[in-house]
Amino acid sequence: VGPPMSLMNFEDPFRPAYESYAAGAWGASAIAMGLCEVLSPLPSGIFAGIAVLSVGMFIRRTLQAARIEKRQQHMDGVPLTFMPRKALADIISRHPDKIFLGYGFPWSREEAQVVHTLKRHDPERLYPRDTDIKGQRWIHGLGVDREREVLLPFDHAGGMTFILGTTGSGKTRMLDTVITQMIARGLPVIILDPKSDAGLQHAIEAACRAFGRADAYCYFHPAHPERSVRLDLLKNFVRASEVATRLATLVQRGATSDPFVNFGQMAMMQLASALLMLDEKPSIDSMRSLLETGFDGLTRRCIETHIGRVMGDTWRNELQVFRNELAPAKGPAGGGGGDRELKILIQFYKDRVKGQGYPTDNVVEGLISASQHDREHAQKMLVSLMPVLAQLTAGPLKGLLSPDYDDPKDTRRITNLERVIQQNQVLYVALDSLSDPI
Repeated sequence: VGPPMSLMNFEDPFRPAYESYAAGAWGASAIAMGLCEVLSPLPSGIFAGIAVLSVGMFIRRTLQAARIEKRQQHMDGVPLTFMPRKALADIISRHPDKIFLGYGFPWSREEAQVVHTLKRHDPERLYPRDTDIKGQRWIHGLGVDREREVLLPFDHAGGMTFILGTTGSGKTRMLDTVITQMIARGLPVIILDPKSDAGLQHAIEAACRAFGRADAYCYFHPAHPERSVRLDLLKNFVRASEVATRLATLVQRGATSDPFVNFGQMAMMQLASALLMLDEKPSIDSMRSLLETGFDGLTRRCIETHIGRVMGDTWRNELQVFRNELAPAKGPAGGGGGDRELKILIQFYKDRVKGQGYPTDNVVEGLISASQHDREHAQKMLVSLMPVLAQLTAGPLKGLLSPDYDDPKDTRRITNLERVIQQNQVLYVALDSLSDPI
């Protein structure tokens, strides 16, 4: 390969290789001078010197012609190359602090000048398009003779990386290359595949086996529950509001102040806080069940738990005395109905706990307020949230996204995002979002 072109010494790469004609002439001259040296009666040395000069010029012109012809052949396209994982492992060992993205060449003003020249010659005439091959083959040929490894330092990969390309341009294969390197380095990997690309999934699984990490591979696909791991999305959180936010973001908002979404998020935050108060783990299925059937029972348990904490073990005796005092009354606790005991408990909390200066609890206060809200109106306000929760708990998704840790019959592995990161697992999640956006 010759020296790089300069803007002051530009050579048309699409002209005929005239150097091949000159190389032929110099080659013939070398042969003729060799014969003259052998057959001519003239003094030796003259023809030998000319023959040596001719051989040197023949070599020079041949190399120049070969360089031009090679570049023009590259412009007509180069075949696909395939890299075995062993070769990729060798690159990783040579560049432990960098990510290998593939092979490429720098695009400078020199390449832009070549493109300008090619456009002047009409690319379709010089290199007719092959309808069986996607894209313009000559673009790769511009610098294929100067290709080198394209490496991205790890420090530069801390933000978001956007891979852009048309269909069939190699985006998935490039992503496969990057994922394989992360697997080879023993790092945690989370892949969210909206198209459920079978080729990508098989490549990731094969890479885990090839690099001795078969046990780290976790496969999740709603259409294959028997092969999937169970994914607990609500396992790890700091505040109860995080649980509500994760579910509320699934609801499409018409505006950021959508009252239906905000009401649903508030209701879920109250439920999550109440379950945590009772030392119970929130799950998508339990949240859906409580929103559908009502949470009077949950409210009663939370009130009883808080009263027991602040008043001690004798509070039930005091509650019985309070119930007897209300029996002939017609106040809030009077009358029949299935929620009579809850009304008595709420009144006892207000009069004997809150009214006598005992510590109150925000979770209990929120649940009491929700229990006194009009039930029919609450159901209407939750209309945008319930279909989402129903989809997330329908069919196999119920067991996949709301795993039962105490079910001895279900032997499928359970994981969560924190475990994936801490144990350096490789989690492949097929979303099938093209057919089901949930």
